[in-house]
Amino acid sequence: MKFLYLTPNFTNYNSAYYQNDLITSLKKKIQLILWGPGYQNFDENLNLEQVFNKYNLDSKDVVCVGHGWLSDIPKNSITKNRYKWNKNLNSNSLNDLEYCAKYNFQDHNSKKICILNKEYVSLDDKLQFIKRGKFDIAFSHYSECDEFESIANTKFVFLPCSVNQDKFKSYDANYQNQKKYDLCFSGLLQNPYMRKKNENLFALRKKIQKELYFQLFDIPIFLNKIYKNKSIFWNAYQESSLKNAILKLSNKYKRLSFGNYIDMFRLSKVTLNTLSPFNLIGPRYFECMLLKSINFCEQSKYYSKIFKEYEHYIPFKPDLSDFREMFQFAISDSPEIKKIIEASYTLVVEKHTYDKRAEDLIKYVRNII
Repeated sequence: MKFLYLTPNFTNYNSAYYQNDLITSLKKKIQLILWGPGYQNFDENLNLEQVFNKYNLDSKDVVCVGHGWLSDIPKNSITKNRYKWNKNLNSNSLNDLEYCAKYNFQDHNSKKICILNKEYVSLDDKLQFIKRGKFDIAFSHYSECDEFESIANTKFVFLPCSVNQDKFKSYDANYQNQKKYDLCFSGLLQNPYMRKKNENLFALRKKIQKELYFQLFDIPIFLNKIYKNKSIFWNAYQESSLKNAILKLSNKYKRLSFGNYIDMFRLSKVTLNTLSPFNLIGPRYFECMLLKSINFCEQSKYYSKIFKEYEHYIPFKPDLSDFREMFQFAISDSPEIKKIIEASYTLVVEKHTYDKRAEDLIKYVRNII
């Protein structure tokens, strides 16, 4: 069994790593043929059957719509900035759902699988794409993805984000006696695509910043009195280009290199994590756990399929009524916290690496074959 994996080449994409991480793990376990803009010999003029013939594939092999084949830019958007990392993109396709060449999945007679990405963008269109293509199975980062089955007429499987353990092998996770920060956070305060759909989610991030900092026009100036003796790494950026310019000029935000990104976790007792748009659980939950930083998150039912409260993370109420109390507990050196750190680390290593995700995905495909 071989996989024809449809995806743009994410090698030069530095906004996220999970696309390449899954590809890397799949390569270890199966013959993977990568096909899409940026890969050698890619020809968008070939149809799906011609691609299969080119690589001597047959009905026993699998075609996989991977991360990025379905656009993460809303349809009919005139925005091009998100695509400038890939110089091989045909700009005429920017308003289409598929990243580039359109294929006739419906009449293709091999097994077909699809990995949804960024379910908060053009979800209805993506589900109809899966329905029209008569896919055998679809995978999603959304924990309640079985909700999609009746719409797409396709079996859905929850395939969470995870972590590429190999990337962290050169870093020592045992930094418990060398923690520099009590809390760290790096990320977006407001997603322009989700201003209405996930208003509460981003309101939460802004409320937390307001809880921690005295601020002017959403710009953090200095820590509030109750937190003034805490060491906090806060690297938040915003939708507004003007505010981001002020943040950069005042040295309150900078883009982190991969090494700095890892240092943020391993030098922090606690990592603030909140659900991504559409209540997705992002890779950072797993990355900080691998580097033995406590996950500090809002209470939510969406964690229940992966984590347990007070066993793998410290929860706080979304209204922040117990935020200070839970934060103080999270940064303590109590025996309970040490147990959470070790339990979280073990959970990630045993169940939440991309090697494990690749194994699970291949197992599901073998079952449908």
